[in-house]
Amino acid sequence: RLRLVTGEIVTGLNRAIHGADTTSQREAVAVLVESLRSDNQKVRDISLRQLRRLTAADPGDDYESWRAWWKENGERFTANWGEPQQTQ
Repeated sequence: RLRLVTGEIVTGLNRAIHGADTTSQREAVAVLVESLRSDNQKVRDISLRQLRRLTAADPGDDYESWRAWWKENGERFTANWGEPQQTQ
């Protein structure tokens, strides 16, 4: 199971890094958000760090916060690659 989740994270990150289109970037963020549900702390930590890096957002440290943020922002999302900033 961990290998599968880790593979999904790597695939998502590769799409975000190498994907020139917004759809690939959205898919990457969606995979990373779902990865926050992992039982493995290391997977959650990596996912959280990459979400903050890719989105320049920081709605919290947990799946529910990021799921809510993604629900609100996913349709208009484009990769920012900036420094994380607190959201309201």
